[in-house]
Amino acid sequence: MPILDFKTEIVEQLKCAGVEKIIILTPPDPKYGDASVFISNSAGVVGKIKTDKWIDRVDIAGKYLNFFVNKNKLIKETLHQIIEKQEHFGEMKKKEEVVVIEFPGLNPNKAGHIGNARNACLGDSISNILKKAGQNTIQIDYINDMGMPTAAVFWAVKNLKNLPAAEGLLERADFWQGSIYTKIKQLMEQDEKINAQVHKMAEMLEQKSNLKYNKEQKTLVNKCIKAQYQTWQRLGIKQPKFKIYESDIVFSGLLTKGIEILKKQGKIYEKDGCWVANLSQFEEFKGMKNPDKILVKSDGTATYTGKDIILQMWKFGLVEDKLFGGKWKGADKAITVVAVEQAYVMKVLSYILKLLSYEKQYKNSIHLSYGLVGFKEEAKISSRIGTTNLSITEILDEAKRRAKNISAEKQTEPNEIEKNETAEKIGTAAVKYYLLKTERKKDIKFDFDLALDLKGNAAPYLLYAYVRAQHILEKTSKKPAIFKVNCLTTIQTLPLIKLLAKFPEVVEKTAETYEPAEIAKYTYSLANEFNQFYRDVKVLGSCDEESLLFLVNCFAVVLKEALRLLGIDVVEKM
Repeated sequence: MPILDFKTEIVEQLKCAGVEKIIILTPPDPKYGDASVFISNSAGVVGKIKTDKWIDRVDIAGKYLNFFVNKNKLIKETLHQIIEKQEHFGEMKKKEEVVVIEFPGLNPNKAGHIGNARNACLGDSISNILKKAGQNTIQIDYINDMGMPTAAVFWAVKNLKNLPAAEGLLERADFWQGSIYTKIKQLMEQDEKINAQVHKMAEMLEQKSNLKYNKEQKTLVNKCIKAQYQTWQRLGIKQPKFKIYESDIVFSGLLTKGIEILKKQGKIYEKDGCWVANLSQFEEFKGMKNPDKILVKSDGTATYTGKDIILQMWKFGLVEDKLFGGKWKGADKAITVVAVEQAYVMKVLSYILKLLSYEKQYKNSIHLSYGLVGFKEEAKISSRIGTTNLSITEILDEAKRRAKNISAEKQTEPNEIEKNETAEKIGTAAVKYYLLKTERKKDIKFDFDLALDLKGNAAPYLLYAYVRAQHILEKTSKKPAIFKVNCLTTIQTLPLIKLLAKFPEVVEKTAETYEPAEIAKYTYSLANEFNQFYRDVKVLGSCDEESLLFLVNCFAVVLKEALRLLGIDVVEKM
């Protein structure tokens, strides 16, 4: 992995020269080299650096040593590795560590909105990146099928007349149930009798006092989940390995077993018939009015926190698996993708693990938070069912409609089926890239015009760069099999090759930071560099045609793989 090998050699050389603290920086301008290291005694160290492998030369700039990569070796190794490994270029060595990542966690009583889509896109992309970095990653979806929202919808279906007609979008179970939930929420606020009856239904379902109701409610929930997964499938998001229902945690015996473990450890205490986790001992919770958390209520039912901590223990294999017949042995790291407003809840879960002396699991419980998603005024489109949050389905439909109008070049008009398929891919890519290009902790104001921009930092621009590369390769019968290094050392080609060489390093960094925006930033830089190359260099018909075609092919391989890490499929025509 070229740039990583270059930097590894820098570290090894500096250690041999007696330098202990080594932080490699990227110079602001290529004229200052490809890597830079601050060394107080730079003049005394520079003479000890050997320049026979990856390092071409070393310059002194005050207290910095600026390292220049051996460009011939970089070109040769980078392009050979890309063509030899294809989509596997940048993959890291497989690790034994098991990482479980939980997303999207959408309540099974409504259609997903754009905030839910950000969760799903982040979880899917991070999973792709971690797998690329060699980690054994397992996706799970935790389905809250026992709370008040699902009980309210079930009660309404059983008791209300004049339910919304299943027409248009409401033919889908998630939209239909979402419209019912909106209605029943209003009725519960207006009518205390209905509110009491819904709460009674929730209690009956949790206590399993009417098996017929539990079975019917599970059927209703599963219809909603099936519809929701149609949306995730449209976004290119794969189904998780495990779907874990809240009700399964309760009724499988996992909850009972987990609570028994907590009681035996003596780390939770009883108060007024409730079982409580003592968090007031931790500095992070001192000064709070009610720092301790109730895990089990006086009637014997678990709180959301109680169920969540048992799930977290299950993830780490700290409680016997009763969900999948003992097949699950636990993960080394547990990642949960959930909005930033849930930061306190996630902190509570991790500190309960600390309370229970599960120090390693406490440290390896990772909350991947993300900001809110809103809309610019001109980006709003009217919802056909009056929902407060515009559904991701409607957003994808609108993006597809607008994508049909994108015309990058004059070309033969495709047939309607092909045009629809391409528009679907471009529209979906535009939405996903817009949700991922921003650092996850920052809020997003969604804008259709920016998301579908053919000349800016947007998916259509990236996809068109790939299409351009494919057009070049398709216009010749030659299949580039070799290249000459001396043909690719020019100012027009070397920057593109250096950027291709950085891909493995970007993957490694992103796997450490859990920040898909780093991949998005890289893809944009790569597309920019290729477009500059496209403008400046004549490929077909030049004396260096085969070498240049080899480079174009390498660019297409890396861009396609980088986009795949974001969950984005390329298109062949635009």
